[in-house]
Amino acid sequence: MFKSEIAALMLSVAAPDCAYISESHAVLENAYLAGQLVHAEEMTSALLRCDDIDPGDELRLRLRLFKIHDRVGLHTNSRPVKKAKKALDSAESLRAKLSAKDKGLLTLGWAEYYYRAEMQQRSFSKASKYAVEAEQIFDALHDKHGQADAVHRQGLIRFQQRRIDGDNALTEARQLFDRSLALDLAGGARLIFCGDYNRHIGFIENEYGNEPAVLAHFEKSLECRRQAGAMDQAMFALQSLASTKLRGGDAQGSLNLLLEALLIAERIPSPMMRMQVAKSAGDTYLVMGKIAAACTAYETSLSASLELSSVFFADTAQGLLSEHCEGSARKQRVP
Repeated sequence: MFKSEIAALMLSVAAPDCAYISESHAVLENAYLAGQLVHAEEMTSALLRCDDIDPGDELRLRLRLFKIHDRVGLHTNSRPVKKAKKALDSAESLRAKLSAKDKGLLTLGWAEYYYRAEMQQRSFSKASKYAVEAEQIFDALHDKHGQADAVHRQGLIRFQQRRIDGDNALTEARQLFDRSLALDLAGGARLIFCGDYNRHIGFIENEYGNEPAVLAHFEKSLECRRQAGAMDQAMFALQSLASTKLRGGDAQGSLNLLLEALLIAERIPSPMMRMQVAKSAGDTYLVMGKIAAACTAYETSLSASLELSSVFFADTAQGLLSEHCEGSARKQRVP
């Protein structure tokens, strides 16, 4: 058997073999992308208990934990996540032992963390600092993929500042996204990057109301994420594409995408996406004149909103149930 196959086998059991840590990273990545977050966390934590781990391998495992905790925070609407920062703090303690590339990966991890942590104020001072530092590290190493990821993060930061800086932020974000794509292609095109690039360019086109371009980019994003086996990320692409199709008058096409996204949300599980997607499905059913189905969807959204203590979505779902579904609205309050 190949080492990668052995690693996959070891990660399928309760006690992974410490001899195959280096070969386990790709397996853990696939589990993470598929939304198997609990399994990925258990296996990553088990590997971190191994003795005499190479600093580079330990860094990748701790960065994996960071991404897992951050993703769980997304699904439970609890970002930024303390566990995610703790994982990065542990990774930071390795810095003196790391190669230049690994230091770039760690710096990029901080850029991602502060991108979430500074989202409310939209200042992104630390996120920008780390993203630029990461780009400089990878540029010196001629690492095109690392550069692409760092530049793309800078593009996301500028996009989030569009409400402050208007078209200037959108123009700069587009330039950064396009430069990041060129870097990714120079290093060898990655499906995951293709999914992210097209999703975020779609967001920019949406700001300008360019519906045909929005549709094309969202469709490409979904295609790339599906091909990469990234069902967690594909769920968000499905949601965005469904909204675009509904605006274009394709209610059935929109509904089909939403129902697929809802199945993924149940499987992961993602209460946050179950809450949002079920509400959108209810709205789409209403457009189609399917009142009973809409009421069931709104009940699902209400249940998830109560689980997440989301006052806005709970009130919204209860209002829709009261308006369209006589006798079915549950008069519950978010605790």
